[in-house]
Amino acid sequence: MSEEKKGNWFIKILKKCLFSPINTFFFLALLYFGLQAYVFSPSVGNKISMYAVIALWIFWFIAKYLIILIFVLAIIGGGAYMYYEHTQKEVRKCEDSGGYWNKNTKSCEKKLTLWEKISKLFEVDTKSPPKEIKAEKTTSKETKE
Repeated sequence: MSEEKKGNWFIKILKKCLFSPINTFFFLALLYFGLQAYVFSPSVGNKISMYAVIALWIFWFIAKYLIILIFVLAIIGGGAYMYYEHTQKEVRKCEDSGGYWNKNTKSCEKKLTLWEKISKLFEVDTKSPPKEIKAEKTTSKETKE
């Protein structure tokens, strides 16, 4: 039973080494420079070499997943751009026809000339009574009650 586990363990490590020779190379290089730096000939050069191997190994992991990250970000960015284009379709159509998009009413209105804008400012609102009359009506109702 224990021999099967030992054999199984060795086979698992062998498979991982075969499927990832770069990690195997970095592990062996780290083992070699670590033994050189701390066991056989401790020197600053060997320690720097060992830390360089560690830095390269970390860079390998980051670079491997960075490609996937860039791809995912490109897909998300493309989706966001397509959503923006879809939501702004009406606005662009309105501006291309010569109008302007009113954000409050969410409708296309024709562009007004300067004179039309000025006259619109001085237009009298005839549909609703002045505020003073509204105030008098409300106070008279309150006094009746």
